[in-house]
Amino acid sequence: KEEKKKRKKEKREGRRKKEEEEGSETAATSFIDSELKQKIPAIQWLLHRYFQDTNVFFVGDPHIFGSAAEFLSELGCRVIGMVGVGSQVHLDPLPESIATRAIPTLFEANPFAIEALVESLPAGSDIDLAIQSHTHGWPGKGDYATVPFGFACQWWHAIWDTPYLGFNGALSFIDRMANALMTRFHNQRN
Repeated sequence: KEEKKKRKKEKREGRRKKEEEEGSETAATSFIDSELKQKIPAIQWLLHRYFQDTNVFFVGDPHIFGSAAEFLSELGCRVIGMVGVGSQVHLDPLPESIATRAIPTLFEANPFAIEALVESLPAGSDIDLAIQSHTHGWPGKGDYATVPFGFACQWWHAIWDTPYLGFNGALSFIDRMANALMTRFHNQRN
C-alpha cells in the first residue's frame, strides 16, 4: 500500500513538473515571438537600406569564421575576405560556408599580407565594412565603415554589455554594424 502511494505521488510530481516545463516553454516561445515582432521591422529596413550587397572584410577569431560568414550572408552581405588572428590549425578544414563561397582567407597574417590581400581583391570588391580585431595590428585604410570586434576590445564594451553570441548578441552586432554603415553613408553625402 505504501509503495502504491509513493508511485502515485511520483506520477503526480512528474505530471506537475512536465506541466511547468511546458508552461515555461510556452512562455519562452511567446516572449521570443513578441521580441521578434518588435525588432523585425527595424531589421528589415536595415537589411534593404544598408546590408544588402555590402562588401564585408572580416579580421577575427578563426573559430567563428563559419558562423560569421553565414550570419553576414543571411543579412545580405558579401564576405569578400577573412583573416584569422589564430592558426589555420584551429579551422582545418575550412567551414563549408567559406569554402563554397571561395572567400579569400589568411591566417596569422601581418598587416602587409592583409593589405596585399585587400589590394588583390577583384574589381567591384571594395570594402564597405571591415569587422576587425584591432589587436591584430591591421589599421586598414580606405573609405569604409569599421566595427571593432573581438575580445579584448578597447573601443567597445566600456559600460554596456554588448555580446555577439545568442539572440541579444545578434541584435547587438546588427546594431553596431548598422551604426557604422549609417555613419559612413552620411559622411559620404556631406
